[in-house]
Amino acid sequence: MNTATGDEPVTTLGITSSDVTLELPAEEEALWNGLSTEQQARSLEILNDEDFLTPDFDLAANPEVKVSFEEGGDPVAAPGDLGALATRTKYVSQDWTIFGIAYTRIYTRMTFTTSGASVTSIQNCWNTHVNYVPFRAIDSSSYSGRTGANAPSGWCKTDWALTTPLQATKFGTQGLLCNGYGTIVTRWNV
Repeated sequence: MNTATGDEPVTTLGITSSDVTLELPAEEEALWNGLSTEQQARSLEILNDEDFLTPDFDLAANPEVKVSFEEGGDPVAAPGDLGALATRTKYVSQDWTIFGIAYTRIYTRMTFTTSGASVTSIQNCWNTHVNYVPFRAIDSSSYSGRTGANAPSGWCKTDWALTTPLQATKFGTQGLLCNGYGTIVTRWNV
């Protein structure tokens, strides 16, 4: 345990600069090596924060950290453009960066069949992730379903679990709800 001011103990995972460079791919490692000593030290403070990558992380107090959200897939169809059946794919993703270096990306994707405004079936719902944060492991499980009686929508969710040594496992859900036109009506962000 380290102490920041001598008053309040601060827990740390013990992540060092060497740990970071071992995890990062070459292009991100080059960016790391281009950071100032102060930026590297600040990055290590953030990476050692047990709440980094969780909904509990205080983004307002850490302006160096950017969390970006993306959604995409097949273009949204106009009501008159859909024939009897169509297959559509949509996704949502979330990226975590510190000083422009990408450390984590989580991604959830759904492929579904539609008829007019209705989602008739979910063909697949899956996820993937990239994680370059030392001493953290990400596990996931995706599942899907339909909701609504007259014009059902389809949803796909991923339950994410972040495991950190000597810390409680943290959980979050990412996902999307789409109508038959392919409009993402709701998204869930970790």
